[in-house]
Amino acid sequence: MKNFFLRNIFGSLIYYRKDTVYQIIIVAILTAVITGSLLTGESVRNSLKKKSEEKLGNTDIVISSGLRYFDPSLGTRVEEKTGNKTASILEIDGYCQNFSTGQSALNIKVFAVDSNFFAFNSGDTITIDKGTVAVNKRLADFLNLSRGDEIIVRFRSVDPIPANAPFAPKTEKHGSKVMKVNRILSAGQSGNFSLGVSQVVPMNIFMSIREENSGNENMKPNRLLIDNANESPLSVFTDLLPGILTLKDIGLSIRRSEKTGEAELISERIFIDSALAETVINKIPHSCPVLTYLANEISRNGKSTPYSFVTAISSPLTRGLKDDEIIINRWVAEDLGSVIGDTVKLTWFVQGFKGRLEERSSDFRIAGIQENDGVNADPTLMPEFPGISGQT
Repeated sequence: MKNFFLRNIFGSLIYYRKDTVYQIIIVAILTAVITGSLLTGESVRNSLKKKSEEKLGNTDIVISSGLRYFDPSLGTRVEEKTGNKTASILEIDGYCQNFSTGQSALNIKVFAVDSNFFAFNSGDTITIDKGTVAVNKRLADFLNLSRGDEIIVRFRSVDPIPANAPFAPKTEKHGSKVMKVNRILSAGQSGNFSLGVSQVVPMNIFMSIREENSGNENMKPNRLLIDNANESPLSVFTDLLPGILTLKDIGLSIRRSEKTGEAELISERIFIDSALAETVINKIPHSCPVLTYLANEISRNGKSTPYSFVTAISSPLTRGLKDDEIIINRWVAEDLGSVIGDTVKLTWFVQGFKGRLEERSSDFRIAGIQENDGVNADPTLMPEFPGISGQT
C-alpha cells in the first residue's frame, strides 16, 4: 500500500513537472522577498534606534514649559526627590549667518546650555564660554565653518511677556549676537541633539545659558531633561511636580503693598492666566482679582487727560458701583474740571485682527472722587508695562 502511494506521488510529479518547478520557484522567490523584508525592517529599526539615541542621548523624559521659562533650580529639586540625573536647557528657534561669507542657515535650533548638558548626555566635560558657541558638524559643513570663525546668531528674544500681549513691545522680537565658533561637535558629543521627531539631521548651535538676553539677565531654561535610570513610571514625575514647583517657576511672585499692606500676587507676564487666577481664588476665598489697564484718555467737554491707568477691582471702594460708573482721583477731577455726577468718556485700545490695536470708548458717570494721597492711591496697582513703567 505504501509503495502504491509513493508511485502515485512520484508519477504525479513527473507528469506535472513543469507546474511543480514553477511552484518551487514561486515559493523560493516569495521566501526570499519575505526574508529580505524582515532583514531590511530590522536594519531600518536598528538605524532609527541609533539615530534616536544620537539625538536624545540619555534623555528619557522631557518636562517642557513651552514658550515660558522656569527657575534653573527645578532640575536640582527633581534630582533630590527622584535620584535621577537632570539637565536644564533653553530651546529656541533661530537662524545664523557666516560673518565672513554671508551664507545663511535657516530653521536651526539654538540651545542655551551649561556644562551639565554634555556630561548628562555623552559624559564629555565640554564648557561653552560666554561669547562663543559650539555648532554641530552638519551646520559647520553647511556654512563652511572652522574653529575661530565668527557667525551672526539670530533667535527669538527670551522675554516672559507674550508677543501677542496688549502693549507688548512691537520691536523686533529677535536677539542678535556675533559669536565665535569655539567647537565643532560630532554626533557622539551630542552635536545632533534634538527633541523633535524627524530623520533629518538637525543644524544646531549651542551657547552658554549664562549669556545675557535683551533684558540684561541670564537666560532661563524651558526644557528639563531627565535620565530615568530608575525606570520610574511617568506618574511619579507628574505627581511630583505640584509639590516642588514654586511661584518663581511659573513666573509669579508675591509682594506687599506699602500703601495698603495687602499681599499681592503678580506675574512677570503682566497678566495672570484666567485658569490660574481661578485656582488662586478657590484656594484663597477672600482674595480678589485686579485688572489694571492703560486708557488712551479720559475726556469731558473738550478737555482730556491722556494715558491714565484704570483699575478694575473688587473692594469696599467699588462694591456699590454700577457698570456705567467710575471713581476718579482728585488730580483727574481738577484736570477735567469734573465733579461727582458728571459724565466722562474713557477711551482705550483692544487687540484686533492680527494683533492690530483698535480703539474703543465708553461713557461713565463719576460716582466718587478719591484724594491723591488716600489709602486707595496705590501706585503698585500699575503692572510693569514695558516701556511705560518707570518713565517720567
